[in-house]
Amino acid sequence: MSQEFRYPITHQLKTWPIYFVEIADGMTKPFEIRRNDRDFRVNDWLELHEWNPETGLYTGHSVRARIRLIMPEGKMGLEAGFVALGLSDLDYSWGRMPDYSYIREVRKTGPFRIEWERKPSG
Repeated sequence: MSQEFRYPITHQLKTWPIYFVEIADGMTKPFEIRRNDRDFRVNDWLELHEWNPETGLYTGHSVRARIRLIMPEGKMGLEAGFVALGLSDLDYSWGRMPDYSYIREVRKTGPFRIEWERKPSG
């Protein structure tokens, strides 16, 4: 099944804080699971904008990543209608990256709630 050629494009997406932190650190989560409702292709870019579902507002933190791999629905347990996107080439230069250096642990404590535990000072 061949696709018609197109140049890489940028997909702008909301991302909840718990998942944004895991992608933005560059090591914890080098992938994104998304509905397959866009024409995602290898070498496209994702602009991930941290969005707080409790307030319904963007936090102002953003990161950009290149799609390097696409695992289609039905593979490795992915539900129908979803894809796994392997990410690389994180870019913070165009957006505002938060300083998470003071955080020791992040826990998801509910469907829309996260808790941060600060590192001890000193």
